[in-house]
Amino acid sequence: MVFVGDFDMERIEAEIEDFLFRRGLELVDLRFEHNPTRPFLEIFADKMGGITVKDLSEINGRLTLFLEAGDFFPDAFNLVVSSPGLDRVIKKEADFKRFTGRRIRLKPINTSGKEAKSWEATLIGFENGEVIIETNDKKTERYALSELKKVRLVPDIDFSIDSAKGTKKRRDK
Repeated sequence: MVFVGDFDMERIEAEIEDFLFRRGLELVDLRFEHNPTRPFLEIFADKMGGITVKDLSEINGRLTLFLEAGDFFPDAFNLVVSSPGLDRVIKKEADFKRFTGRRIRLKPINTSGKEAKSWEATLIGFENGEVIIETNDKKTERYALSELKKVRLVPDIDFSIDSAKGTKKRRDK
């Protein structure tokens, strides 16, 4: 079990993930800050086809009631439910498979004491706990998830003009 203060974060994350799943949503990421006066929980949720502000508002209200009823926090807490954004974090094996072929930004775990530099590559696979990428110079490399602090999608946006409407097009995969 992973405890932060008096909070069983593995249990909280599992319950929130199940709560969202039952509503056709996925838990992309969860951030928790233990503040002695009022714990702060930020949930990043998504669904196929994208999540709307209305979805986020409804989830926030229902999830607040769920967490209060489940007695996860003994006193008041702050909850924020957000979209993962176009540069969403990729953490789960299913997500690595889902986003194969997309550009990603990788940030290694800092082991040297210096700021670890992130870089971009193309995600070509995931197997045996390793992220498989193609570098910009077309080399294939593998990194264990344990070596990576964060992996994010690189937004693919096309700001060219849509000639039929005379407006800018936005394309994100």
